[in-house]
Amino acid sequence: MSTWCGVLARGPIMILRPLFRCVYQGHFTQENDTEVTSYDPMVTMASISAEKLQKLLEGPAGIPPPGVEPNLVNPPNQRISGQAAILVCGIAASIALFMRIYTRIFVIRKTSMSDYSIVVAWGIYVSLCVICWLGNDAGPAVDMWNLRLKDFRRMQYWFHTGSIIYGLSIFFIKASILLQIVDIFVPTRRNDLMFWICHALIWINFVFYLISSFLEIFACRPLDKAWDPLITHGSCMDMFLLNCIASSVNAASDLIILVLPQLRIWRLQMPLPKKLAVSAVFLFGIIACISSIVRLAFAVRLMQNKDNISYYSWLAGFWPQPEIASGIVVACLPVLPKLLNSLKQSNPIALVNKSLQGLISSFSFGSRRATGTSSTLASETASTTCQVVQTKDCHSDDYPLISLADGRNPV
Repeated sequence: MSTWCGVLARGPIMILRPLFRCVYQGHFTQENDTEVTSYDPMVTMASISAEKLQKLLEGPAGIPPPGVEPNLVNPPNQRISGQAAILVCGIAASIALFMRIYTRIFVIRKTSMSDYSIVVAWGIYVSLCVICWLGNDAGPAVDMWNLRLKDFRRMQYWFHTGSIIYGLSIFFIKASILLQIVDIFVPTRRNDLMFWICHALIWINFVFYLISSFLEIFACRPLDKAWDPLITHGSCMDMFLLNCIASSVNAASDLIILVLPQLRIWRLQMPLPKKLAVSAVFLFGIIACISSIVRLAFAVRLMQNKDNISYYSWLAGFWPQPEIASGIVVACLPVLPKLLNSLKQSNPIALVNKSLQGLISSFSFGSRRATGTSSTLASETASTTCQVVQTKDCHSDDYPLISLADGRNPV
């Protein structure tokens, strides 16, 4: 398992050369207690014996507060909490994705760009889970003075890699949600303001996360200075401040995407219970908003408490897990009504068999059957279910999102 984790996690690292911020300036002490203030990998390794270097790496990563003794053997930590969060969030996101892919392939038998986007996001998120697991194993919310320097280096390496992977995953999640909002509410009307707002947000997020990732990667010279406290030469940008700014923009983006569908849902001509049900599907994203705001709060605390980097870095790095997982769930929930309706009307085994036969037939005549655009999908979905907009007294639609897809409900 450890070998697999290492191979999977190191792949993007070798390409991205991750960095976050230079947070701890290491100092070496020689036999005569003369401080080495400039670190060069070759010179320092030659001037310090292997025994001294090993002793340094086995020592605490930070200076303890007055009256506090370092505990390097069994320090207080949150290893189990971190592992539990990664497992729960990863499993929840995977189940939601499976539900969506199953519905789109075997029930609706149509796919769109939002489906591809969320699959990419999930794949990146799996890599992030592995990286966070390794980072949590190295320094699970342990104070600097209770954490060995070698473990601090390892923690910084994995967590700073995760900061770049995080941006990639969250972008594709937001793109999928925004494309799905267009599919549901405005599939055929490009002159609708909602259409242009969603596409503008996609491009704004693309530019933002591209710039953010670029700054994360190239903030330090040399690049390794961002995560290696033994490198004392070179320079870094103020990554504490940049992370606070990036977290603020990310939280604002989450809130906008949370509110955007609500503006359209509450203008629908449909009974209040149905409005509440549809609204609740998208309001599940409030978990992502809360997580991003809490992450911002800890990013600010990290900027203000540079003497305990390892502890606050772990707290700031913990909250992307529920943020990303809830984002994937939100992107997958709109297909739930169609899935439940199909299971309600058909035997699941017979449904799978029929869907497989339909897929084989569609692939056999691929030149005549296209994948279908989002507008075609929307109209087909609406035609197979009870449409609220066309029948005022229709109450058989137990799953309200099904009848929103034609885009004609909004006033």
